[in-house]
Amino acid sequence: MAMKLTFWGVRAEIPTPGTDYVAYGGNTCCVTVEGDDDSQIILDAGTGIINLAKTLLGGPCGKGQGRLEILLSHTHWDRIQGIPYFIPAFIPGNQLTFWGPHTNKQGLYELLDYQMHKEYNPIFALENIGSTIRTHDLASHQEFDGWRIDAQMVPQRTIVSVSYRIERDGATIVILGNVPESLDLTPGVVEFCRGADLLLHDSAACDPSEGPDENVEGHAVQHAITLARVAQIPKVALTYYRPHRTDESLDRFLTEATAGVDDVEVISGREGLKIEV
Repeated sequence: MAMKLTFWGVRAEIPTPGTDYVAYGGNTCCVTVEGDDDSQIILDAGTGIINLAKTLLGGPCGKGQGRLEILLSHTHWDRIQGIPYFIPAFIPGNQLTFWGPHTNKQGLYELLDYQMHKEYNPIFALENIGSTIRTHDLASHQEFDGWRIDAQMVPQRTIVSVSYRIERDGATIVILGNVPESLDLTPGVVEFCRGADLLLHDSAACDPSEGPDENVEGHAVQHAITLARVAQIPKVALTYYRPHRTDESLDRFLTEATAGVDDVEVISGREGLKIEV
């Protein structure tokens, strides 16, 4: 094993508690990527990161000796709303580094600090959270602790999303954290993904203001499969399920969306699922 993915949250937009959401889970986006030496990277910080904290507290993070690298695809709430409730962040001595996008007006630190405002949170600000918080705006390439990470900007309507290519010990994972609404397979996207061992891809690309749109969701899955074929990626793992998708609805949707696909392995992400690459 060169890398292992663990899903801690797979929901889009808002958490979905209840008996209809048990099989896939109701927490918003969070995935960890772990190396052979137990070092890991956290992908997005939705409410799934809260349950991740319970496992981290049994190691260095519980002693104030943790160092965590968190890659954010973008700063919509379903990717950051777990941060104010992430216990390792409150323990002095821990160091959290957030990597991700910025806008022309605000840096990443300011964007994350907004949800800590006194009108929304009793902590008041990131500077009061306890641990050391560092942020790095989008960079095209970074290497640390055996990890090689390349990033590519994906412009959206009013934000910038970031796709990541993570390499370690001969294995490669590509994360498309916010599928372009156009669903175009541009040469740049194909080359960025080419030859990866696994593509982690959103299952939906529609605007939440438009309500549920099964057609566009189906297109997002087809986009993932087509991209995997063109870029020669053997496995696709799907995540980011819309809130209206119950377990029964997701089973039906994913079965229909992947029917007849036998040249690419399509894996439906769910809380607790582990994938080795």
